[in-house]
Amino acid sequence: MKDPQHDLIAPRKWVDLFLGMNGWYAVVAAVFLVLMTGFSVKDYKDAARLANHSEVATATIVKKDTGRSNKKTKYYLSYRFDVDRAQYDFRRSTSRGNYDAKDVGDTIEVYYWPEDPKVLELVKGETLRSAKSGQFFALVAGVIALSVVWFLGSRTNRAILARKKGVQTTARITRIEERKRKGRATGKGYLEFRTADQRVGKSLDHGIDTLLDLGVGTEIVVFVRKAEVWWEGDVGPREEVPRVFPKVL
Repeated sequence: MKDPQHDLIAPRKWVDLFLGMNGWYAVVAAVFLVLMTGFSVKDYKDAARLANHSEVATATIVKKDTGRSNKKTKYYLSYRFDVDRAQYDFRRSTSRGNYDAKDVGDTIEVYYWPEDPKVLELVKGETLRSAKSGQFFALVAGVIALSVVWFLGSRTNRAILARKKGVQTTARITRIEERKRKGRATGKGYLEFRTADQRVGKSLDHGIDTLLDLGVGTEIVVFVRKAEVWWEGDVGPREEVPRVFPKVL
């Protein structure tokens, strides 16, 4: 039966609880790790191709343009060069100083791979440097993902153990706080609560309206294990152990 204090009618699954603890940070870091690894591997291949065999061509600036990203102006130069009567275009971001110093029609040397002129670089070795940067950021993302999984995974395990093996008791809500981002309400908030023996706990984030409906002073069901207290509305109700009756002969 649904408890009027929350929507959980069954024990919360490990993955759901992990994500509820902001475990999606690990997912984002893992995706970033995969992307940066892919970019780095491609750059290493292109760097090796250019190091083994590259030709020089003269590229002409054919366009200058700007764009906005994260409230900052980005500057771009578009180039064109010819190889065996075929034209190749590419676009690169650049600094404000270089953007102002260059005009349409200016030329620059480019180094390209003859088998595929789209594999190119403006400065010798820049592709290899890009590959190393990608490898570094992939490593950082991997460390972040593993750290988040370890920290939040351990916390998730403790919460589930409290539900399964901890003491089930009650606590009273002492505070309801709404999360804010840059001073603006997010619509999400959390509870703070205290048991009769003065153990203090804090809930995961929930819709603020749901929490306000409970109200400060309301008695809620919690699970206590060691020094931690978990609200039933976060971890779900305790599993019901089926009763086994002996056979009657």
